[in-house]
This record gives sequence, structure tokens and C-alpha cells, in this order.
Amino acid sequence: MYCRTRAKINGTKEEKLEQLDKISYFSDIKEWRKSSSNWYAPFFPEAKGNYSKWPKITDLFPWQISGFQLKRIWPIAPHPKLLKKRWKTLLQRTSDKNDYFKPTRDRDIKKETTDIFYDKKLVPLEKLPPNASCPTIATIGYRSFDRQWVLLDNRLGDFFRKVLWHHHSEKQIYLTSRLTGPVGQGPAATISEEVPEMCYFRGSYGAKDVIPLWKDKDGSIPNITRGLLEYLSNIYGKTVKPEAFFSYCYAIMSCCNYTKEFFKELEIPPPRIPITADPELFFTTSYLGKELIWAHSFGKRFVPEGETEGNIPRGKAKVKCAIPLDPGNYPEDYHFNEGKETLYIGDGAIAPISSEVWDFQVSGLKPLAKWLDYRMKNPAGKKSSPLDKIFLKEWPHNFTEELLRLIWILEFTVEKQQELNLSLNEVLANDLLSAEVLPKPDGNEGKSPSYKLIPTSKKKALYDD
Repeated sequence: MYCRTRAKINGTKEEKLEQLDKISYFSDIKEWRKSSSNWYAPFFPEAKGNYSKWPKITDLFPWQISGFQLKRIWPIAPHPKLLKKRWKTLLQRTSDKNDYFKPTRDRDIKKETTDIFYDKKLVPLEKLPPNASCPTIATIGYRSFDRQWVLLDNRLGDFFRKVLWHHHSEKQIYLTSRLTGPVGQGPAATISEEVPEMCYFRGSYGAKDVIPLWKDKDGSIPNITRGLLEYLSNIYGKTVKPEAFFSYCYAIMSCCNYTKEFFKELEIPPPRIPITADPELFFTTSYLGKELIWAHSFGKRFVPEGETEGNIPRGKAKVKCAIPLDPGNYPEDYHFNEGKETLYIGDGAIAPISSEVWDFQVSGLKPLAKWLDYRMKNPAGKKSSPLDKIFLKEWPHNFTEELLRLIWILEFTVEKQQELNLSLNEVLANDLLSAEVLPKPDGNEGKSPSYKLIPTSKKKALYDD
């Protein structure tokens, strides 16, 4: 019987190419690692050591799903004004409307589709008059720590993942990670309070990487393996609520030392979670996770008592020189001066910003730089349609507000790393609950929850423009 194995070549691009030149036979590769002998198991090396005894996150939260995927960029933008202009431009086109739309296998201007929420068919785009009203514009999680906007119309996207929108609410929260591939440097997970795009976590390689906390919009059916909360409540002698368990896992995965300590193990998806047997340690770690979720959700989820929803921990960074709002001075570029701890955006400046905040990354994605890339005069991103080239001409004032809030969130995250490290070290130094003793999800628990389209007679505004 053959044993499948896997090897990895490390180093820079040049170093890897040099190593490959020396390989003529499989035996020339020194670092072979055993893979599972189960023919139905994923083709990855076997987990070893204590890490292999921890439960997989997918066995704790059995329902995972891909974020929505439109297959075109233009219906997503950092400002609603852009989307209204792109929509109007599309409808005004005649012979080249389909080229502007960017057709795919599942969507073109002739396609007849059903509404995301309501039990009705939508008029194909080619039949809409030039003055047809703009679809609902909804906030989304586009990338980690980056909230943008989408034209919420099923004619415009191939895979809107209706189930996510039907079970979205002010109670819902989404954990994102790399559940199907290796995790890189930085935190092993981020969260979104809005429905996330498929590549939300790191900007690429998106797959079935989203874990909603709830299976319903009312927040009454947790996406947690049946019997697990009861088992933990008995162990700890205190009720473990879904929010507390979700926060505990998030605290563990948000610790950058978790990915450093288990970098090699995290090459094998999905991540595994060390669950402490100590009740006090569980709840103190969970509290840390709640604080992070509050900040990372821009103050919208798990709001601490005494705080106002929407507020976040205020950081040190301030606007030293305002970013001009007039059309002639829209920022074309930005740069960070490490010595002066200052971020320059066009003619504007924000300081102080530490190099730790600037360099903070999520598996290769630098949230602060990426946020700016999408909002420069010639923004980043694929441009497969002329609609993608419709940009803002004036820097909106709320961009500066959002940028400052993002910097504060990253400041808070960096400052919390010491506490997260101490908590992780204590968890690892004490007794852990092995995967063998925990309840296992059955085959049905991983299925997406059902939903029903709303009769058109009950139509109401689900999202504000």
C-alpha cells in the first residue's frame, strides 16, 4: 500500500528556484512528511504532537460557508456614490451594455433571476429603462478591517449566497480564517459584522472560510456543535453561552503568537483550538476575545456595558494635516515615515502611528495599506469593465473618519497582543480538553440552514441606502 507524502521547499523565490534546479529525483527532496493513508482525507501532512489532539475549529462550528462572490468588481465600491453612478452608466449604455456588465457563465444582461429576499423574478437588465431606480446599497465586509458597499441585486452577482443575507442581522457575526489552506503570519482569524466577500480574510485564495456564529437572524440557534456548550458548562460549573465560546476561540486565533508557535502545524487546515479545562482561564480568555470583537466590529458587536454602540477604543493617532476635500487634490499616493511615525496621504498626514500598526498583517494582507490602495485616485483592484474605471473625484470626509477608526482598531489590536500572549501561554501550560472527549458534529449540523423567500405582499426596506 502506498503512503502519500508531501514536501515543501522554503526560502525566497530565487532560493526556491535554486533548490528546484538540484532536484532530479524524489529522493533529492529531504523534507518529506507523511500524509494520511486514508484515500478520502485531504492531501496534507498529518498533524503531530499535542496540537493534533486539539479539536478542529470546523468540529466546533460545524457550518462553514464561502463568502459571497460576484465574479465582477464594479458592483462593489468604498462609497455608495460610486455605485449609483456606475448603475446609471450601465443602464445608459445600448449596444455595448453587456461588455460594460462583464458577462459570465451565470450572469449576463439577458439573464432572468430571482430576488435575493423576495419571491419574485427580476426584470433582465437589458429590458430596464435608463432611469430605473438604483438597487439597495448595503454595507459589506470586503477585506479584513475594510467595510465597503455593494449593489444588493441578484442580477449583478453570480453567487450572492442568499442564505447569508437571509440570516444576517444586528446579532450576527462572522469569523473568517483559512479553513482550506495554510495560515500565514499575523492573526489566524478576523471577524466581520457585515456579510463578508469570499476573499475577505486575506484578499485572495477565498474558499469555504466563513463561520457565522448563528444559524438564524434572531440569534437563537448557535452554529456550535450540539452538546458542546452543555459539556463545557458541566466542566466549568458555569453556563457557557454561544458568545462566550465564540469569543474564546477568537482570542486564541487573534494571538499572533499562536501562528508563530504553530506555524508549521497551521500548514495543515483547518486550524485547531486548544480548549482549556480551567474555568477561570476560559472566561478571562473569552473576555479578551469579546473586547477584540467589539473593536474589530467597529463597535457594533459585543458592546461592553456602559459603552455606546458604534464607539471604539480611542487611539493615539490624530489628523495632523487634513486630507484635502477638493477635486484638484484627491490623493494619488501615500507613504509611511517610520522615523516620524507619520502616515502621509496626499497632502494630509496622520500621526503617531507605530511601525507595528503599519506592518500589522493578516496572512500577507496589510489592512492599513490595502484600505488606502482601494481609495487612491487610481485605486487598486482588477478593472475588467469600463465601470471599474469610474472613480471618486473628491475625497469624502467620512473616508478620513473611517481611516482614523481603522488605525485606532489596529492600535488596540497591537496593544492587546501582550495580554493575548499571556493568556495563550497559560492555556497551553494547563490541562486541555482533547478532541476525543468533546461532542462531535453529525452530518446534518454542517448543512446550511434553510430560508424562505418573502412574499412580495410583505415587501419592506431591509437595508437603507
